[in-house]
Amino acid sequence: MKCNFSLEHYKEILDLAKSQGYAFSDFFDKGKEGIIYLRHDIDIALDKAVLLARIEKEKGARATYFVQLDSAFYNPFEKESLSIIKEISCLGHDIGLHFNPLHFNLKKSQKIEEQISLCSKFFPIKKVVSFHKAGSVGNILCKETKDFVSTYSPYFFNQVKYISDSKGNWKQGCVCNFLKPESFSKIQLLTHPIWWGSGFNAPTDILNDYLKDRQKHLKEYLLKNIKTYKA
Repeated sequence: MKCNFSLEHYKEILDLAKSQGYAFSDFFDKGKEGIIYLRHDIDIALDKAVLLARIEKEKGARATYFVQLDSAFYNPFEKESLSIIKEISCLGHDIGLHFNPLHFNLKKSQKIEEQISLCSKFFPIKKVVSFHKAGSVGNILCKETKDFVSTYSPYFFNQVKYISDSKGNWKQGCVCNFLKPESFSKIQLLTHPIWWGSGFNAPTDILNDYLKDRQKHLKEYLLKNIKTYKA
């Protein structure tokens, strides 16, 4: 098994987790041992997220996909995005809110409630929240919330083994090295769909390639919808 960020290795990770006896849970179940809280923060690549969702469905795994309302790369209410989000939900996964605290006053959880309420008018969404760039805002980590479930609550951040592929890197080594129920009976596994693909490109190259792809998408939109640009 070669550890990288390929979709093939992602399948191997899910297979290994199941072979070790792990079950995949949502963020509303805190009572069991031998579970993985599988989570995807969609900062950039909504179109890549659905690829992971399909693999998880195939492998009998479930996950929670956190949608960001102010991403510079996708609009969750645009037709194509809505289709992807609804497909992810229909595949048996939960949709949560990826909230950007840098744009709002965190003392007002009303802002989070408002965003969840808005999303609920367009697609199924649960009252579970992950925070964008949580480490840059000091009053997020290990705080209890009463109106929604936070993935950074004391339980999920202190009592559960937390593993993340932030910045396209496993800081403690690939997650497959931690799939040992006798050592880690509960794991919160965070991945960002942008990093997952061929498995052979550096993070900067992945971002540059994706930027080119989005530029092509925007050009196609202009050609289709703006007569002045087409002319």
